[in-house]
Amino acid sequence: MKRLISFILISAIILSNSYIPSQISFAATDSPAHGSGLEMVDVDLTPEATAEFEKNFSGKGRISRSSRGTTESFEYSDAALEYINSTMNKQLVNYLSGGSGEKATVQDTSVGYFQSIITFTLKKENLVGVAGSDILYYMAEAISINPNLSILSTYITRMTTDTEMYVNVYSTVNKDDIYSYIRQYKEFLVTIEEPILNSTGMSDVDILLALHDRLLTCVEYATNLKDSRNHVPAQLAVRGISVCQAYAAVYNQLMKDLGFTGVFLTGSDHAWNAVKLSGKWYFIDTTWDDPTSYPIDRVSHDYFLVAKSVFKSGTHEMDSFCKMRYPTLESKQGSSYTNFYPKKNRISYPMFYVDGGWYFSSGGKLYFWDGSSDSSENISINSDSNRRLSALDGMIYYSGSDGVYRIDSSSLPTLLAISRGTDSLDISSLVSHYSSLAVTQMYLKSDTLYVNTSSGWQVIRGTVSHKTYEGLHGTSTLEKVKLLKPGKPTYKVSSPSSKKIKVTVTASKNATAG
Repeated sequence: MKRLISFILISAIILSNSYIPSQISFAATDSPAHGSGLEMVDVDLTPEATAEFEKNFSGKGRISRSSRGTTESFEYSDAALEYINSTMNKQLVNYLSGGSGEKATVQDTSVGYFQSIITFTLKKENLVGVAGSDILYYMAEAISINPNLSILSTYITRMTTDTEMYVNVYSTVNKDDIYSYIRQYKEFLVTIEEPILNSTGMSDVDILLALHDRLLTCVEYATNLKDSRNHVPAQLAVRGISVCQAYAAVYNQLMKDLGFTGVFLTGSDHAWNAVKLSGKWYFIDTTWDDPTSYPIDRVSHDYFLVAKSVFKSGTHEMDSFCKMRYPTLESKQGSSYTNFYPKKNRISYPMFYVDGGWYFSSGGKLYFWDGSSDSSENISINSDSNRRLSALDGMIYYSGSDGVYRIDSSSLPTLLAISRGTDSLDISSLVSHYSSLAVTQMYLKSDTLYVNTSSGWQVIRGTVSHKTYEGLHGTSTLEKVKLLKPGKPTYKVSSPSSKKIKVTVTASKNATAG
């Protein structure tokens, strides 16, 4: 049952204690097991507020940005998106680095969970034909493809003059911490991406599955629906909790970084992704694959590479902006992965790709799947009701009531041969007893492997060296800074109440187009 919460703007949001906005708000709902997931608010300020604002801010400048190539054609390129993305990127980087040219302006605020307001200047001559209300959606799309914008929310106000549009973007990050949060987000992306880029033999679907499962082992669905931090990508990396908007934005960034043609979609009070494979489009909903009723070390694969028809009627209906941006996406959907093994067999634990195949736990046993067949192979390791499996730095770790064990990747072919009965070697010679702790759960968050024992969660392995984001992708926009301390894992909570909350929202008639 859906839980519906409409986000409301109070009739007067105070910007620098003087700006009175008109209001537009968007309702938000995620899924039967989740609460509100979108917080997209666009406020067009009155001419009086605009005039007052101009006394303090002005701006010029634009820049172009190159993008990574993909193997799939992208039929939905958009000059407005490129302009908004590149201009906001340049102005924010100039602010952070002290570079020359147009800079974003940042001021403190204390509106709800927001801590700063970042003001960007757009030239209206570069936005001919773009409705003012569409700026919000283009900005949400830019946030999902540009890690430098990962600290931005989609809670904005707009002010226009004859030649310029000033966009005030609220951020849940203090202005003194923006630099560090962006770096933390980039390092978070690297912990997911670098092991995949270092692997050999992975198909496109293997890569998408690895991104899906690694992301879901790093995040929990948020239960505080009023906390605006839960909608922001960088906050997902720092805090480890999120709602659909950040789930989808982060997954879109991961797809883009690894060269896929993917998009960030909104509609039906929700956010999800689509990816193009072999000329066909498929939906991926990482939020719905992270059920709140699951423990922290579990994931679902039910909504990975699916068609719209898989979802419950009335959900995943693209909003008018997405229909305008992607008019033929739904008519070009494929069905090649309907019987995809993890989905068909309802694998509810994360799967880890190591040296040519997938390893996972299920029902107290360990399994190997080659990535293409319709069945998996049982690994000859003693079963245990608490048996869990993970992989870190090219090694397999498995745990249970009998402790924690490690298997080097070089031993995996022999391990499989023993399991298949083609090698009589004693399997104990391949396994290192890593810890005697009796473990009920094992959980990989970024680079840190946690186990749950009678004494609570403990770190069993961590500190893997990685390249910087710029070093991994050959880009250079922000210098490396000291990282923030990552948060500790917490338990997932049970599904929130299904009680509906209905609120009526009235949009101001005084709103004017940008």
